[in-house]
Amino acid sequence: MDVDSMEKLTSTIKEHDGYINIITHNDPDGILAAVITVRALIKMDFDDIGIFFESPSAIQSGNSFLLDEEDEGFVGGFIIILDLPHDEHAHVWIDHHDTTAVPSDASLFVFHDTGHSAATLAYMFFKQLFKDGGDLIDEDLLDYVDARDTGREPKRIAPEFEQFSMAIYDDRNDYDFMVDLIFDMVEIPDLTRIVGTPEIQRKVRHQQKKIKRGMRQLKDILVFDDFNSFLEAIDEESNKETTDKTKKRYFFYNGFLFYDESDVGNQDDREHHSAALPYFILNPQVKKMGINYRYMLVYKGDDRNAVIHCTVSVNQARKDSRELDASKYAETRGGGGHWYAAGFRMEIPDFFEVIKDIHEYYG
Repeated sequence: MDVDSMEKLTSTIKEHDGYINIITHNDPDGILAAVITVRALIKMDFDDIGIFFESPSAIQSGNSFLLDEEDEGFVGGFIIILDLPHDEHAHVWIDHHDTTAVPSDASLFVFHDTGHSAATLAYMFFKQLFKDGGDLIDEDLLDYVDARDTGREPKRIAPEFEQFSMAIYDDRNDYDFMVDLIFDMVEIPDLTRIVGTPEIQRKVRHQQKKIKRGMRQLKDILVFDDFNSFLEAIDEESNKETTDKTKKRYFFYNGFLFYDESDVGNQDDREHHSAALPYFILNPQVKKMGINYRYMLVYKGDDRNAVIHCTVSVNQARKDSRELDASKYAETRGGGGHWYAAGFRMEIPDFFEVIKDIHEYYG
């Protein structure tokens, strides 16, 4: 970045009285991108910084109150959007999701590349402002987050990296915790000290329990040779109470892997019944079980908004995975994401319609 660009960035922030609002994604990539950005802004002598979180679907559908000038929740100021779709109010937009969005005139700087994580792009962007970007982030941690977010193997896996990630995934709606984590990481370079705090260790233990629960659920997977039987089993199991220990959640038919947690919608249910199985744990396990899936659909409940959060992903170990492109299907449902994993929201009455539709889509 040249001197003129640096001056333009600085002067525009000053035009907003140095008031900066960062809107980012509530996952490790979005968190780390925010840490890098805040550190860079502080190096530029800007410290009036707000942190907010938003979902990709809310921005894509134009329903984000954070970015609605008519809403009292509009953040205003100098807006930086990280790891999320573009919005016309963004002065800086850094993202890596597949998109057809055209940046607006308000966007002074756009850094979009689907080949890297948003955190890596933020690092690359702000590193250009300084002769040495080494103090912006631990590059081993950056590589770990980049690898996990883009589906490759990290160069180094350290306990503190995994605990950082697990603490975030434990409750992605705990925004107060995430804001505190970002500013703690800005101030304290030693991640080991941060993840050693009682709150993070509690979250890590809880996430580990959810992973163990997910492993038990996977062992009870129901496998079918007939699509109608597949649907009937999903219907039967979905009608069981959340507390029913016989309830099955994994289903497989002809390359289609389905996981249903649509009934786990409130905080109490998530505390006792929610499960987690990251792709780098799931994929080796299903391979051992002889299950060669092509694509996966996951339902997660949300009682607060009376919707189901859906994630579609493809098995990256397969040679035809690029052809499947999860983002293309998600776009048909008003969502988006990456070629290997994407998301969207649906109304509860559409439960079976989406299952049938994605089966037909991928054939």
